[in-house]
Amino acid sequence: MTSDQLLAEVLSIINDKTDLNEDNIIQEIEEELKKQNQDLHEEWKKVEFHVNHLFSQELIPIPTMQRTDRQ
Repeated sequence: MTSDQLLAEVLSIINDKTDLNEDNIIQEIEEELKKQNQDLHEEWKKVEFHVNHLFSQELIPIPTMQRTDRQ
């Protein structure tokens, strides 16, 4: 997944919220991005959540651990 794809997913989630306005949209995006990808969130945080920041990071999928129940 690329950073563009992740950001599109974040924006899709944010778009479903009903209480968005010009005063809280950046904060809502920031909070959802923090949930979705800590590295990308930190990258944006370093530039003080500037709205024109260009994300250049290629995201590497992290394999999920599968639980196996042994009895």
